[in-house]
Amino acid sequence: MFMLADVDTARLLRALSLAGPTPAMTLASRLELCDQRVRAILGGALQAGIVRQATGVDGCYEVDATALSAMMRRHRDELLGSAA
Repeated sequence: MFMLADVDTARLLRALSLAGPTPAMTLASRLELCDQRVRAILGGALQAGIVRQATGVDGCYEVDATALSAMMRRHRDELLGSAA
């Protein structure tokens, strides 16, 4: 399961949400993370469906806000119960 609680993942998703479509290398530079770490996070996020290749912008990624919100609700429900 893709983990949202990882600090680097949270930072990357926030940066990508704020910046819009962004290349992996730009994210690595902005966040001061190695390219391999960024690509690993993006790979997991792509598989989880919360990040996608940006339409019409080669080599860039973007957050799927709807999918991310749904994943956050599921995580919250798993931790706190569905009545939260």
